[in-house]
Amino acid sequence: ANRNSNNEPLVRAIICAGLYPNVAKVRKVKKNPHMDTMLSSLTDRKILFHPKSVLSSAMKFHYPWIVYHVKQKSSKTYLHDATVVSPLALLMFGREIKPGFEITEKGERLETVSADHFAKFYCEARTAEVVQRTRDALDAVLAEKVADPAPTSWSSRQGQVLRLIVSLLESEMEGIQEDYEDQNDY
Repeated sequence: ANRNSNNEPLVRAIICAGLYPNVAKVRKVKKNPHMDTMLSSLTDRKILFHPKSVLSSAMKFHYPWIVYHVKQKSSKTYLHDATVVSPLALLMFGREIKPGFEITEKGERLETVSADHFAKFYCEARTAEVVQRTRDALDAVLAEKVADPAPTSWSSRQGQVLRLIVSLLESEMEGIQEDYEDQNDY
């Protein structure tokens, strides 16, 4: 078995890489089993988990970000084959990392970093810079692996970058928030 085969945060990040840009955000978590969790995406304001989805019965999520395989419109818009993913997974495997800022209604400047036009996060500029450099290093490793798909030695520079990514994804679970009730950004 692979040394990371039981590493759930890493497996979720790999799923994120494979299903991106199919991303949705939890907007309102159901409070009882008879309600629906409300989600939205870049193109749809109201999405639900399909009733046969494992996530349709969930009443807590480690993160408000979901990647999915199929979005189907019938009487309502449903997600099939969905997985909860972390913000860092979206930043490492999304379209790009783009630092920016927003001005609040009170005129305060809030630093942001985004993976695309939909997945945006508040963070300090120096944190966004570190995430950007880490993503650049990962992109370089991936380009090298495409050119030369040989196994990676974990003691090589490529291995050091991969160990850093794994470590960051594992440590991200330490700061999780599980209640998402009509919050604008997470």
